[in-house]
Amino acid sequence: MAASELRKIIQAQFHPFVESRGFRKERPASATFTEFRRVVGDRLQVFDVQWDKYQRPRFVLNFGESPAADLLLHGRVVPLAQIGPPECPLQGRLQRRRGGSLGCWFGTRKPLARALLTASLHYPPQEVLVSLTTAFQELEEWWLTKQVGPHIQILR
Repeated sequence: MAASELRKIIQAQFHPFVESRGFRKERPASATFTEFRRVVGDRLQVFDVQWDKYQRPRFVLNFGESPAADLLLHGRVVPLAQIGPPECPLQGRLQRRRGGSLGCWFGTRKPLARALLTASLHYPPQEVLVSLTTAFQELEEWWLTKQVGPHIQILR
């Protein structure tokens, strides 16, 4: 399964989904990262969709939260417009499941046990989209309560 098919469905359906929740897509997007941000009260909520660098059909959402103001980071000032997930004091990942391997990322490749049970190696892109939008609700809850769900891994 080609990554381009999964990218198209994410761009066509997930991007409008998060934009309807107040996120703004940042330009320019790179081949690997697409960043979204919104300000809620005095907090900046930001995430990016990070695609596999070898163009395989998988991705992860890196997210973060910081004050909605310029940050002093490692002795330099980072303007609000340039704060992304790596600069945020609170940051994490939204994944298909917790863990550090690429197998934890959202993607079309099924885990071996699931593939054997279903006699199919891949999830359809629409099914990946449904998993992502469902897990995104956990991220929205984390931004409100900081409660970590099964698809969230806090990095710091």
